[in-house]
Amino acid sequence: MVKVLLTGMSGVGKSTILDHIRSSGHPCIDLDYNDWIIFDETVADYLMDTNKIIRYIEAHPYS
Repeated sequence: MVKVLLTGMSGVGKSTILDHIRSSGHPCIDLDYNDWIIFDETVADYLMDTNKIIRYIEAHPYS
């Protein structure tokens, strides 16, 4: 199964695309929820927790 990470600025339609993909029966994860984004004090900004994302992808090879 192909896995895609969709990123982009606010308001460009990412959620709309995810809704369409979900309605087609494919699993999707919205990284805006469930602690996928962490505050990194070294850069004083919010960043994707790439280690958590990689661990999830590796643990779910067919989902």
